[in-house]
Amino acid sequence: MHQLKRLTCGLALAGLTATLTHAATPVSLSYTVNSQWNGGYCATVKVQNPNTTAVVWNGTLTVTGTVNNVWNAVYSQSGSTLSLSGVEWNKTLAAQATLESVGFCAASTPAPAPTPAPTPAPTPAPTPAPTPAPTPAPTPAPTPAPTPAPTPAPTPAPTPAPAPSSGVLVPTAPPPVITSGTGVVTVNPTLVRQTIEGFGGSNAWTGLPSDATTRARLVKLLFSPTEGIGLTLIRNRIPFRESTTYNDAFMAKDSSGRYTYTLDSTGHKSFNLNWSNWDLQNTKTLYGLAAAYSSDIRGFSTPWTPPNNQYDRWKIDDAANGNTIGGTMGNITTWPDIGGVLSPTHYQDYADVLADYARNFKANMGYPLMAISLQNEPNYLPKTYESASWTSAQFSAFLPSLSSAWTAKSVTTPVIAPEGMNFNDDLIAPALNDSTLAPLVSIVGTHQYASDMNTVYNTAKWLTTTKSKGKRLWMTEVSSGASNDASITDGLVWARTVHADMTTAEVNAFCYWWLWTSSSSPTKGSLVNLNAAGTQITENKRLYTLGQFSRFVRPGWVRLNAETSPLTNVYSSVYRNPASQEIAVVLINAGSSTAQVSLKLSGATAFASLAQWRTSATESLTAAGSLSAGATLTSVSLPAASVTTVYGTYTP
Repeated sequence: MHQLKRLTCGLALAGLTATLTHAATPVSLSYTVNSQWNGGYCATVKVQNPNTTAVVWNGTLTVTGTVNNVWNAVYSQSGSTLSLSGVEWNKTLAAQATLESVGFCAASTPAPAPTPAPTPAPTPAPTPAPTPAPTPAPTPAPTPAPTPAPTPAPTPAPTPAPAPSSGVLVPTAPPPVITSGTGVVTVNPTLVRQTIEGFGGSNAWTGLPSDATTRARLVKLLFSPTEGIGLTLIRNRIPFRESTTYNDAFMAKDSSGRYTYTLDSTGHKSFNLNWSNWDLQNTKTLYGLAAAYSSDIRGFSTPWTPPNNQYDRWKIDDAANGNTIGGTMGNITTWPDIGGVLSPTHYQDYADVLADYARNFKANMGYPLMAISLQNEPNYLPKTYESASWTSAQFSAFLPSLSSAWTAKSVTTPVIAPEGMNFNDDLIAPALNDSTLAPLVSIVGTHQYASDMNTVYNTAKWLTTTKSKGKRLWMTEVSSGASNDASITDGLVWARTVHADMTTAEVNAFCYWWLWTSSSSPTKGSLVNLNAAGTQITENKRLYTLGQFSRFVRPGWVRLNAETSPLTNVYSSVYRNPASQEIAVVLINAGSSTAQVSLKLSGATAFASLAQWRTSATESLTAAGSLSAGATLTSVSLPAASVTTVYGTYTP
């Protein structure tokens, strides 16, 4: 896509008139061209209400060319007149408010405004209501009345550690069992297992709260390494939806409804992409806010479906397996993004558009893309939201096309596959066992769901093929669809899940599903829950039990081999910064009584300083005092139903 200078088309300056009325109340419209190419352009519409009362808006714009995509508005076109009105969630515009989540793409070239004006930052769009990603449905637990958690006390931020010169450490064989005695946890800085690349979650389909105070509090809770839980990974959605209900309008089209592109000398297509898409703009805003707290913030992207529409038909039915385009919602005309499989005749097209996305991501989003996935949950057929299925043979057949696109477009972004269900690498194992294909996949992604999400930690397992081939392992999605439980009981489930993933599966990264959601019927699908208005935050204990890991174990730190369960119902994992003498020991007491454990330093002189931070029924990442140092053995008391992190340093 050719990125051109943004042109603000002020209608008054251009001699055009746009008036939105409801009960004779005027509201103004203008549009800004975000991207332009031979034969088409995409623009963001600004709707402004200068009045002192709210209005239901509708009106017209004068545009050039034939409009073929509109998002977040109902539209019709007659000649050069584009008529717009609000959809259910944005049709009422508050007094003196501005709406900038509406946009359109058209075939033709727009006439630039005589005097370009600066483009304001877009207002985050309210969240549309697609069916969320799959979560099993265990019997909902009763939801206790959540008590707002106190603001966590600031803690010294652990030092980020650069990855070792040899790259990310991936163990190729399970760790030997260490047993130093009942209740003992060994801290040996030399027993390095895997590099930890980060902790995070997804913002797919979710808009930031419009209330500034709530938004600031939310971002601080999630990303501050001193006053929040210090997450560093943001998993965003690549917006390929094209249903008649939810059209992301990310793929630019011509007047016939087909994707537009330029063809280079190697035969590869460069597709025109609309980076002003509301979901991507929300992600860009989120990253900017998060990056103010930490330079460790990174992003990776996942598509829920390849592009598809009734004209280009990149996907085809797999009727033999009950997988038809449109699922239970409709057909290829109304819901082309649901179901089906990628047609082999479009393997190179899909590879090219993924390469275009990866190559242009930093220039348009403002931060580097850490990795890109090929497909969300290719072995799950939801039939109600954007999706596509893949087999292991299809992944193997597609990868050469991806390699060709990466080479032709000089893309080096690491590839994640398959992001399948439930700790299983079967879909990518044949490719990993192929010496030609294996180098094309850098990260094996997995999701983690179970029939009983209260014991989901039992699903963590060692993936032999992934590990033996030296591939990084990321757990990129886990949650529960049950009614929300803000208590420490739920928090301990997720603490044990992170623990199992780190010690049994030896993952390099851990991501919850949603970072936050806003709903009048909250579930465990997100770390943080907001009310429907997006003005009140419920700080669930699972937020803080994850923070017992993420605030202290920073990107580039490594896990050390140690006892993983020194006592019944007590679970331990040990980490250190390879660039310093910093250590973190995460201790989970899932029992109903206080437990006593000892930390034993081995291979070094003495503990230099040790401080405790705890989450329990009454604490939320709260400073819990210091431990005795100056020796190689120290004792830690673990209250019932709590997670304690011991953070400090040692003397070599």
